[in-house]
Amino acid sequence: MNPPPRRREWLPSLPVLQWGRAYNRETLLGDGVAALIVAIMQYQAIRELSPEAVAHSSTATQQQD
Repeated sequence: MNPPPRRREWLPSLPVLQWGRAYNRETLLGDGVAALIVAIMQYQAIRELSPEAVAHSSTATQQQD
């Protein structure tokens, strides 16, 4: 049985541990919004919906009786 690799051997394969400490909340929010927009665009492409249908469905509200 091989011994587990030392920390310094596998640490370079996880760069987020180096730059993640400097990642601030504002950047995270902006990146999250950008990811959500791309996900919506991909969903629209997969479902073959028109951009107008996607925009309308994301802004439409239900009427309350």
